[in-house]
Amino acid sequence: MRITRELNTMDFRARLLLLSLIGASILVLLLVHVGVSGIASALRGAYPSWILAALTLDLAFYILKAVRWRRILGDMALQIPYITVLKATFIGYLTNMLVPFRLGELGRAYALKKGGGAPLSLTILSMAVESLFDTMGIGFILGLSLLLMAESSALNAAVLRALKLLGYGGVALSLILLAAPRINILKRLGMRLIGVLPDKIRRRLKPLTLNYYTGLAGLSRRGMDLILLWGLSTLLWVIPGLCTAAFFKAFKAGLAPAKALLGSMLLQISFAAPAPPGYAGTFEAYWALIYRLLGCDAVEALEVGVAYHLFNLITATTLGGLSMLWLNLTLTKALQLGSPGVGETS
Repeated sequence: MRITRELNTMDFRARLLLLSLIGASILVLLLVHVGVSGIASALRGAYPSWILAALTLDLAFYILKAVRWRRILGDMALQIPYITVLKATFIGYLTNMLVPFRLGELGRAYALKKGGGAPLSLTILSMAVESLFDTMGIGFILGLSLLLMAESSALNAAVLRALKLLGYGGVALSLILLAAPRINILKRLGMRLIGVLPDKIRRRLKPLTLNYYTGLAGLSRRGMDLILLWGLSTLLWVIPGLCTAAFFKAFKAGLAPAKALLGSMLLQISFAAPAPPGYAGTFEAYWALIYRLLGCDAVEALEVGVAYHLFNLITATTLGGLSMLWLNLTLTKALQLGSPGVGETS
Protein backbone atom coordinates (compact mmCIF):
# COMPACT_ATOMS: atom_id res chain seq x y z
CA MET A 1 0.00 0.00 0.00
CA ARG A 2 1.24 3.47 -0.81
CA ILE A 3 2.53 5.27 2.27
CA THR A 4 0.92 8.54 1.21
CA ARG A 5 -2.46 6.75 1.18
CA GLU A 6 -1.84 5.68 4.78
CA LEU A 7 -0.97 9.28 5.65
CA ASN A 8 -4.36 10.38 4.30
CA THR A 9 -6.51 7.93 6.28
CA MET A 10 -8.87 9.34 8.89
CA ASP A 11 -7.28 7.21 11.61
CA PHE A 12 -3.82 8.56 10.85
CA ARG A 13 -5.07 12.14 10.66
CA ALA A 14 -6.91 11.76 13.96
CA ARG A 15 -3.79 10.43 15.69
CA LEU A 16 -1.70 13.17 14.11
CA LEU A 17 -4.15 15.86 15.24
CA LEU A 18 -4.25 14.45 18.78
CA LEU A 19 -0.46 14.30 19.02
CA SER A 20 -0.16 17.81 17.59
CA LEU A 21 -2.62 19.18 20.16
CA ILE A 22 -0.80 17.40 22.98
CA GLY A 23 2.58 18.65 21.75
CA ALA A 24 1.34 22.22 21.33
CA SER A 25 -0.25 22.19 24.80
CA ILE A 26 2.97 20.90 26.40
CA LEU A 27 5.04 23.50 24.56
CA VAL A 28 2.74 26.36 25.62
CA LEU A 29 2.79 25.23 29.26
CA LEU A 30 6.59 24.97 29.25
CA LEU A 31 7.02 28.37 27.59
CA VAL A 32 4.62 29.96 30.09
CA HIS A 33 6.60 28.35 32.92
CA VAL A 34 9.95 29.63 31.66
CA GLY A 35 8.85 32.74 29.81
CA VAL A 36 9.55 33.52 26.17
CA SER A 37 11.61 36.53 27.20
CA GLY A 38 13.84 34.30 29.34
CA ILE A 39 14.51 31.97 26.42
CA ALA A 40 15.16 34.92 24.09
CA SER A 41 17.57 36.40 26.62
CA ALA A 42 19.38 33.07 26.96
CA LEU A 43 19.70 32.81 23.17
CA ARG A 44 21.16 36.31 22.94
CA GLY A 45 23.67 35.53 25.69
CA ALA A 46 24.87 32.21 24.26
CA TYR A 47 28.53 31.79 23.29
CA PRO A 48 28.67 31.65 19.45
CA SER A 49 31.85 29.54 19.50
CA TRP A 50 30.16 26.75 21.48
CA ILE A 51 27.04 26.93 19.28
CA LEU A 52 29.30 26.56 16.23
CA ALA A 53 31.05 23.60 17.88
CA ALA A 54 27.68 21.94 18.57
CA LEU A 55 26.48 22.47 15.00
CA THR A 56 29.77 21.07 13.67
CA LEU A 57 29.30 17.98 15.82
CA ASP A 58 25.71 17.64 14.62
CA LEU A 59 26.92 17.74 11.02
CA ALA A 60 29.68 15.23 11.84
CA PHE A 61 27.03 12.84 13.20
CA TYR A 62 25.25 12.67 9.84
CA ILE A 63 28.49 12.51 7.86
CA LEU A 64 29.58 9.50 9.93
CA LYS A 65 26.08 8.00 9.73
CA ALA A 66 26.32 8.15 5.93
CA VAL A 67 29.79 6.51 6.05
CA ARG A 68 28.35 3.61 8.07
CA TRP A 69 25.26 3.28 5.89
CA ARG A 70 27.34 3.22 2.69
CA ARG A 71 29.50 0.44 4.15
CA ILE A 72 26.41 -1.62 4.99
CA LEU A 73 25.08 -1.03 1.47
CA GLY A 74 28.46 -2.12 0.08
CA ASP A 75 28.24 -5.38 2.01
CA MET A 76 24.91 -5.91 0.21
CA ALA A 77 26.66 -5.40 -3.16
CA LEU A 78 25.20 -1.90 -3.60
CA GLN A 79 27.90 0.55 -4.66
CA ILE A 80 26.35 4.00 -4.19
CA PRO A 81 28.42 7.21 -4.38
CA TYR A 82 29.04 8.64 -0.90
CA ILE A 83 27.57 12.05 -1.75
CA THR A 84 24.29 10.38 -2.79
CA VAL A 85 24.13 8.43 0.47
CA LEU A 86 24.83 11.65 2.39
CA LYS A 87 22.02 13.51 0.59
CA ALA A 88 19.60 10.66 1.33
CA THR A 89 20.69 10.78 4.99
CA PHE A 90 19.92 14.51 5.17
CA ILE A 91 16.53 13.93 3.54
CA GLY A 92 15.76 11.25 6.13
CA TYR A 93 16.78 13.76 8.81
CA LEU A 94 14.16 16.21 7.49
CA THR A 95 11.33 13.74 6.80
CA ASN A 96 11.70 12.20 10.25
CA MET A 97 11.21 15.66 11.71
CA LEU A 98 8.09 16.28 9.62
CA VAL A 99 6.39 12.87 9.49
CA PRO A 100 5.62 11.12 12.80
CA PHE A 101 5.77 7.43 13.73
CA ARG A 102 9.24 7.11 12.08
CA LEU A 103 7.60 6.98 8.62
CA GLY A 104 10.13 9.58 7.54
CA GLU A 105 12.71 6.81 7.24
CA LEU A 106 10.86 5.68 4.12
CA GLY A 107 11.68 9.03 2.55
CA ARG A 108 15.35 8.20 3.03
CA ALA A 109 14.87 4.88 1.24
CA TYR A 110 13.13 6.50 -1.72
CA ALA A 111 15.77 9.24 -1.91
CA LEU A 112 18.47 6.59 -2.28
CA LYS A 113 16.48 4.88 -5.04
CA LYS A 114 15.95 8.20 -6.79
CA GLY A 115 19.57 9.32 -6.50
CA GLY A 116 21.46 6.03 -6.69
CA GLY A 117 19.10 3.50 -8.26
CA ALA A 118 19.19 1.25 -5.18
CA PRO A 119 16.37 -1.35 -4.93
CA LEU A 120 13.95 -0.43 -2.15
CA SER A 121 13.92 -3.94 -0.70
CA LEU A 122 17.68 -3.93 -0.08
CA THR A 123 17.68 -0.30 1.05
CA ILE A 124 15.04 -0.99 3.69
CA LEU A 125 16.95 -4.10 4.80
CA SER A 126 20.11 -1.98 5.13
CA MET A 127 18.21 0.46 7.35
CA ALA A 128 17.04 -2.44 9.51
CA VAL A 129 20.69 -3.50 9.91
CA GLU A 130 21.51 0.12 10.80
CA SER A 131 18.89 0.00 13.56
CA LEU A 132 20.53 -3.12 15.00
CA PHE A 133 23.89 -1.38 15.17
CA ASP A 134 22.21 1.70 16.65
CA THR A 135 20.85 -0.52 19.41
CA MET A 136 24.36 -1.87 20.05
CA GLY A 137 25.91 1.60 20.06
CA ILE A 138 23.27 3.19 22.28
CA GLY A 139 23.34 0.21 24.67
CA PHE A 140 27.12 0.43 24.99
CA ILE A 141 27.20 4.23 25.50
CA LEU A 142 24.27 4.05 27.92
CA GLY A 143 26.07 1.38 29.94
CA LEU A 144 29.38 3.26 29.84
CA SER A 145 27.78 6.52 30.96
CA LEU A 146 26.07 4.75 33.88
CA LEU A 147 29.42 3.28 34.95
CA LEU A 148 31.02 6.74 34.72
CA MET A 149 28.16 8.17 36.77
CA ALA A 150 28.69 5.48 39.41
CA GLU A 151 32.38 6.39 39.67
CA SER A 152 31.85 10.14 39.89
CA SER A 153 28.58 10.54 41.82
CA ALA A 154 28.31 11.06 45.55
CA LEU A 155 25.31 8.75 45.89
CA ASN A 156 24.45 6.16 48.49
CA ALA A 157 25.85 2.64 48.11
CA ALA A 158 22.59 1.04 46.94
CA VAL A 159 22.12 3.55 44.11
CA LEU A 160 25.76 3.18 43.07
CA ARG A 161 25.40 -0.60 42.92
CA ALA A 162 22.25 -0.24 40.82
CA LEU A 163 24.02 2.15 38.43
CA LYS A 164 26.93 -0.25 38.03
CA LEU A 165 24.59 -3.19 37.46
CA LEU A 166 22.67 -1.30 34.79
CA GLY A 167 25.92 -0.08 33.28
CA TYR A 168 27.42 -3.53 32.98
CA GLY A 169 24.09 -4.74 31.61
CA GLY A 170 24.12 -2.14 28.83
CA VAL A 171 27.70 -2.95 27.82
CA ALA A 172 27.00 -6.71 27.97
CA LEU A 173 23.84 -6.34 25.85
CA SER A 174 25.78 -4.48 23.18
CA LEU A 175 28.52 -7.13 23.04
CA ILE A 176 26.05 -10.04 23.09
CA LEU A 177 24.12 -8.52 20.16
CA LEU A 178 27.42 -8.18 18.31
CA ALA A 179 28.47 -11.79 18.96
CA ALA A 180 25.10 -13.57 18.69
CA PRO A 181 24.99 -14.03 14.88
CA ARG A 182 28.34 -15.88 14.97
CA ILE A 183 27.72 -18.10 18.00
CA ASN A 184 25.16 -20.86 17.47
CA ILE A 185 24.57 -21.42 21.17
CA LEU A 186 23.50 -17.78 21.55
CA LYS A 187 21.13 -18.16 18.61
CA ARG A 188 19.53 -21.24 20.17
CA LEU A 189 19.40 -19.62 23.59
CA GLY A 190 17.72 -16.53 22.17
CA MET A 191 15.00 -18.55 20.47
CA ARG A 192 14.46 -20.69 23.58
CA LEU A 193 14.05 -17.61 25.76
CA ILE A 194 11.43 -16.27 23.38
CA GLY A 195 9.69 -19.65 23.45
CA VAL A 196 8.93 -19.41 27.18
CA LEU A 197 7.38 -15.94 26.96
CA PRO A 198 3.61 -15.38 26.94
CA ASP A 199 2.04 -16.05 23.54
CA LYS A 200 1.19 -12.41 22.78
CA ILE A 201 4.73 -11.22 23.48
CA ARG A 202 6.26 -14.21 21.68
CA ARG A 203 4.31 -13.45 18.48
CA ARG A 204 5.73 -9.93 18.47
CA LEU A 205 9.32 -10.79 19.36
CA LYS A 206 9.88 -13.86 17.18
CA PRO A 207 9.73 -12.04 13.80
CA LEU A 208 12.01 -9.29 15.16
CA THR A 209 14.53 -11.87 16.36
CA LEU A 210 14.49 -13.73 13.05
CA ASN A 211 14.96 -10.43 11.19
CA TYR A 212 17.91 -9.67 13.48
CA TYR A 213 19.70 -12.90 12.60
CA THR A 214 18.79 -12.58 8.91
CA GLY A 215 19.87 -8.94 8.70
CA LEU A 216 23.33 -9.65 10.12
CA ALA A 217 23.81 -13.02 8.41
CA GLY A 218 25.71 -11.61 5.43
CA LEU A 219 27.85 -9.30 7.54
CA SER A 220 28.72 -12.03 10.05
CA ARG A 221 30.63 -13.97 7.40
CA ARG A 222 33.39 -11.42 7.82
CA GLY A 223 33.91 -10.80 11.50
CA MET A 224 35.94 -7.63 11.00
CA ASP A 225 33.00 -5.97 9.23
CA LEU A 226 30.82 -6.54 12.28
CA ILE A 227 33.50 -5.17 14.60
CA LEU A 228 34.14 -2.14 12.38
CA LEU A 229 30.44 -1.32 12.12
CA TRP A 230 30.05 -1.78 15.88
CA GLY A 231 32.97 0.62 16.44
CA LEU A 232 31.50 3.17 14.01
CA SER A 233 28.13 2.92 15.76
CA THR A 234 29.68 3.43 19.18
CA LEU A 235 31.61 6.48 17.95
CA LEU A 236 28.49 7.74 16.20
CA TRP A 237 26.47 7.76 19.42
CA VAL A 238 29.19 9.48 21.42
CA ILE A 239 28.67 12.55 19.22
CA PRO A 240 25.17 13.51 20.53
CA GLY A 241 26.60 13.51 24.06
CA LEU A 242 29.42 15.84 22.99
CA CYS A 243 26.91 18.03 21.15
CA THR A 244 24.73 18.22 24.26
CA ALA A 245 27.72 19.16 26.43
CA ALA A 246 28.64 21.90 23.93
CA PHE A 247 25.12 23.36 24.07
CA PHE A 248 25.17 23.47 27.86
CA LYS A 249 28.55 25.21 27.65
CA ALA A 250 27.12 27.70 25.15
CA PHE A 251 24.49 28.70 27.70
CA LYS A 252 27.01 28.93 30.55
CA ALA A 253 25.65 25.79 32.20
CA GLY A 254 28.20 23.17 33.16
CA LEU A 255 27.34 19.51 32.64
CA ALA A 256 29.58 16.55 33.50
CA PRO A 257 30.54 14.40 30.47
CA ALA A 258 28.90 11.30 31.97
CA LYS A 259 25.61 13.17 32.44
CA ALA A 260 25.78 14.55 28.89
CA LEU A 261 26.27 11.04 27.50
CA LEU A 262 23.57 9.50 29.68
CA GLY A 263 21.08 12.29 28.98
CA SER A 264 21.60 12.13 25.23
CA MET A 265 21.09 8.35 25.17
CA LEU A 266 17.92 8.58 27.28
CA LEU A 267 16.67 11.25 24.88
CA GLN A 268 17.30 8.93 21.91
CA ILE A 269 15.23 6.23 23.63
CA SER A 270 12.39 8.74 24.12
CA PHE A 271 12.12 9.15 20.33
CA ALA A 272 10.61 5.66 20.16
CA ALA A 273 7.44 7.06 21.77
CA PRO A 274 4.70 8.59 19.54
CA ALA A 275 5.35 12.29 18.95
CA PRO A 276 3.84 15.19 16.99
CA PRO A 277 5.50 16.53 13.81
CA GLY A 278 8.87 18.06 14.62
CA TYR A 279 8.64 16.55 18.13
CA ALA A 280 7.13 19.92 19.12
CA GLY A 281 6.56 20.01 22.86
CA THR A 282 7.48 16.39 23.55
CA PHE A 283 11.18 17.02 22.80
CA GLU A 284 11.30 19.88 25.30
CA ALA A 285 9.32 17.91 27.89
CA TYR A 286 11.58 14.83 27.71
CA TRP A 287 14.70 17.00 27.64
CA ALA A 288 13.67 19.03 30.70
CA LEU A 289 12.63 15.90 32.62
CA ILE A 290 15.83 13.98 31.82
CA TYR A 291 18.24 16.76 32.70
CA ARG A 292 16.26 17.77 35.77
CA LEU A 293 16.61 14.19 37.02
CA LEU A 294 20.34 14.43 36.28
CA GLY A 295 20.61 17.41 38.62
CA CYS A 296 20.29 20.41 36.28
CA ASP A 297 18.18 23.43 37.11
CA ALA A 298 14.74 22.93 35.50
CA VAL A 299 14.50 26.39 33.91
CA GLU A 300 18.09 26.31 32.72
CA ALA A 301 17.65 22.83 31.22
CA LEU A 302 14.49 23.90 29.41
CA GLU A 303 16.17 26.99 27.95
CA VAL A 304 19.00 24.85 26.60
CA GLY A 305 16.51 22.25 25.31
CA VAL A 306 14.44 24.80 23.38
CA ALA A 307 17.60 26.22 21.80
CA TYR A 308 18.93 22.74 20.96
CA HIS A 309 15.64 21.77 19.33
CA LEU A 310 15.44 25.05 17.41
CA PHE A 311 18.92 24.65 15.96
CA ASN A 312 18.16 21.01 15.07
CA LEU A 313 15.06 22.11 13.15
CA ILE A 314 17.04 24.78 11.28
CA THR A 315 19.78 22.28 10.41
CA ALA A 316 17.27 19.64 9.27
CA THR A 317 15.32 22.10 7.12
CA THR A 318 18.44 23.54 5.50
CA LEU A 319 20.36 20.33 4.78
CA GLY A 320 17.30 18.21 3.98
CA GLY A 321 15.74 20.91 1.81
CA LEU A 322 18.94 21.45 -0.20
CA SER A 323 19.33 17.69 -0.66
CA MET A 324 15.76 17.42 -1.96
CA LEU A 325 16.48 20.19 -4.47
CA TRP A 326 19.67 18.42 -5.62
CA LEU A 327 17.76 15.16 -6.15
CA ASN A 328 14.70 16.92 -7.61
CA LEU A 329 12.49 15.51 -4.87
CA THR A 330 9.51 16.74 -2.88
CA LEU A 331 8.22 15.40 0.42
CA THR A 332 5.16 13.94 -1.33
CA LYS A 333 7.32 12.15 -3.90
CA ALA A 334 9.64 10.83 -1.20
CA LEU A 335 6.73 9.03 0.47
CA GLN A 336 5.14 7.57 -2.68
CA LEU A 337 6.65 4.14 -2.14
CA GLY A 338 3.73 2.39 -3.76
CA SER A 339 3.94 4.27 -7.06
CA PRO A 340 4.36 2.20 -10.20
CA GLY A 341 7.98 1.23 -10.63
CA VAL A 342 9.04 2.49 -7.23
CA GLY A 343 8.60 -0.82 -5.53
CA GLU A 344 10.65 -2.71 -8.11
CA THR A 345 13.78 -4.40 -6.89
CA SER A 346 15.81 -4.18 -10.05
